[in-house]
Amino acid sequence: MSTTLGVTVVSSPSAVYKVTYTEEFEGFLRLVAIMSSRHTPRRARSLGKLAAIALTLITPLATTASAQSQLSLTEESSQSVFDALSGQERAALEAGQVMVSAARNGDNGQFTARVLIDAPVEQAWEVLTDYDNFEKFLPNIENSELLESEDNRRVFEQMNVISVVPSVLEINSRVVIESTENYPKVVDFRLVDGDLDALQGIWQLDPVTTDDSGTEQVLVTHQVNIDPGNSSPRGLFFSTYRLVLEDSLLAAKAETEKRAKAVAAE
Repeated sequence: MSTTLGVTVVSSPSAVYKVTYTEEFEGFLRLVAIMSSRHTPRRARSLGKLAAIALTLITPLATTASAQSQLSLTEESSQSVFDALSGQERAALEAGQVMVSAARNGDNGQFTARVLIDAPVEQAWEVLTDYDNFEKFLPNIENSELLESEDNRRVFEQMNVISVVPSVLEINSRVVIESTENYPKVVDFRLVDGDLDALQGIWQLDPVTTDDSGTEQVLVTHQVNIDPGNSSPRGLFFSTYRLVLEDSLLAAKAETEKRAKAVAAE
């Protein structure tokens, strides 16, 4: 028995068709995801209703064996958070990689991702809360707009157009996210409305020093619980979500470091 997958195939400007999801089609999409991640632009790496979520929200993806059972804010000092990571993790982060861990390979929707940014924490905070401009530096986001702002509470909407196979397979999505900002340490977020059943998580920012020069760096940790509901094949959704996390954190790192260099040059 097959079910309808929430994607459309665009074969011409006047022809748009629904795609029926089958096991064979899932296999095809898995192949597309692998091929796209190696041979096509970054926009083609994401599948499903994903890119809008990663920041609610290129180097090889490095994974860890550790799993997160629940979302939690680390109470240790910022430097201790980094020092508590394994030597392999610290080396990968210092090399510019994104580290992604997932409980049971992410099949229950729990992910933790980390990236080390060569910039002061203030610049990283500025980028992660720049809701009106996400489309300018994050992949696949068509539009992002701040809808509400009161005290430390923000509500923003994101619209996305994800090109799975350029000019052939295209996916649209929408989410509305509420975030609570506790400067300069953490941003909590949750889904208010949109194309998912559930989404909640945190961004944690920890200033660290990884060398004797005392260079300002920030360890950004993203923890998220996500449930796509029954409209998407869960295995495919979660495996692809890892790629979305990687792309989004790398894009945030690049934008933060660019802004930090601009400030330093003033």
